[in-house]
Amino acid sequence: MAGAPANWRECKAAKDRQRKKKKKRQDGRFWDSIGRPRFVMAPMVDASELAFRLLGRRYGVDLAYTPMLHSRLFLDDSKYRALHWQTLRSSPSWTQASCSEEEDVQEEEEGEEEEDEREGEEGEREVSEGGRSQWTGDESQEFDEPVFVQFCGDSPATLLAAAQLVEDEVEAVDVNFGCPQGIARRGHYGAFLLNEPELLV
Repeated sequence: MAGAPANWRECKAAKDRQRKKKKKRQDGRFWDSIGRPRFVMAPMVDASELAFRLLGRRYGVDLAYTPMLHSRLFLDDSKYRALHWQTLRSSPSWTQASCSEEEDVQEEEEGEEEEDEREGEEGEREVSEGGRSQWTGDESQEFDEPVFVQFCGDSPATLLAAAQLVEDEVEAVDVNFGCPQGIARRGHYGAFLLNEPELLV
C-alpha cells in the first residue's frame, strides 16, 4: 500500500507525533483563553498579596500568582484564609473571620448596587500594541486577572480540597514542587517531594 509506514517503529513514531500535536493544541487553547501572558509575576511568600499584584499590573504584569499558601492551613483555618486570600472578584463567605447575618445581607445589597453602577464598564482596560493590558490611572478600573493560586503540601486530598475552595476565583492552581528551604524540608513539601515520585503522580 503506497504511503504506508515501512515498519511498526515508523508507525509508532507517527502516532506519537500526532499525540504530541494534539496535546500541544489543547495546552495552547488554555493559554489562549487567558490572553497568552508574556510577563508573569512569580509567587512570593508574604509578598504576592493583592496590593503587590495590583502594583505589578500597573507596570505591565500580564499574569500574577498569589503567595505560596499552605494547603492544610488554608483548608482548616478561617483566620489564615482571611489573612492571606485576597482577590478583586467576589470574596466567598468563608474568607470573613466573623460576620453577623445582618452584616452579610447589608454587604450583599451594597455589592449589588455597586455592580449595577459598574455595569457596562467592563472592557475599558487599555491594551497596548503588543496586546498587554495597561493601567489607565483610574483606580476604579484596577484588575487582577488572570491570577494563579499556588499551594504547598504533601496530601493530594488536602490540596484538592483547598483548590476547590477557590476554583471559581482563579484561572489555575499551581502546586509548589520547587521550594528548597529548610522550612519546606521540615514541612514535607516543595522540592523535597521530588524524591517521592510515587506521591507526586
